[in-house]
Amino acid sequence: MDYEAKLLSVPEFAKALSVTPACVRRWLLQRKIAKVKLGRLVRIPGTEVNRLIARGLQPAGTIREISPDQREMILKVARKHLARRCSLKPDAGSEKEEAR
Repeated sequence: MDYEAKLLSVPEFAKALSVTPACVRRWLLQRKIAKVKLGRLVRIPGTEVNRLIARGLQPAGTIREISPDQREMILKVARKHLARRCSLKPDAGSEKEEAR
């Protein structure tokens, strides 16, 4: 449907994106979408439908080759992180048991 030239109500906008009107109102309060106020009426430009769809579009990824240098750097950081997390630190409970 062509929403470009229309000002949509909150329920119309919600229906166009298959979300609830409450979700649209939350986006309006968070200023994630543009709005037009006509007195007490709130309308949303139809262009916002396409903008939100384009913003949320995530193209299918491809497997990216990494160089051996990048691989080695990643492994080095991972090993360092694991060594830090897995190092055994004496806790207060074990010292008390040794004293007995």
